[in-house]
Amino acid sequence: MALKKLHQKIKVLFTEGIENNFIMAASAGLGIFMGIVPIWGFQMFVAVGVAHLFKLNKPIVLLFSNISIPPMIPLILFLSMQTGSIFLHQKWLTISVTDIHLEYCLKLMENYIVGSIIFAALSGMLCFALIWTFLHFFRGNTR
Repeated sequence: MALKKLHQKIKVLFTEGIENNFIMAASAGLGIFMGIVPIWGFQMFVAVGVAHLFKLNKPIVLLFSNISIPPMIPLILFLSMQTGSIFLHQKWLTISVTDIHLEYCLKLMENYIVGSIIFAALSGMLCFALIWTFLHFFRGNTR
């Protein structure tokens, strides 16, 4: 029952909200960015602070920053490390369990940190574009 109420509130927020499409899409994009960027434990606090600073919709930012839920964490970690490896070394990262040692873990950490920031930015921009297009199509350009 609570999930149905939450779904209804989100639907009303997106379809009948008073904010314009850009603010709503920017809020969603910022939420995705903050949910992926590697500031573990502080993501939501920073997200609300940045949303307040840029006068974005805080509930939408918080909703979308919850992308880093346990089922999504392995995918986010994998894509972040691959993005970092492609950006830093111009190659796809191959991970072998037999090669794991401290130096290799530090290399993976470097790939992860750099990759997660780039992946977060790309994901946030993609989310912004998709949400803005969706809102523009369903709500029109009047808001």
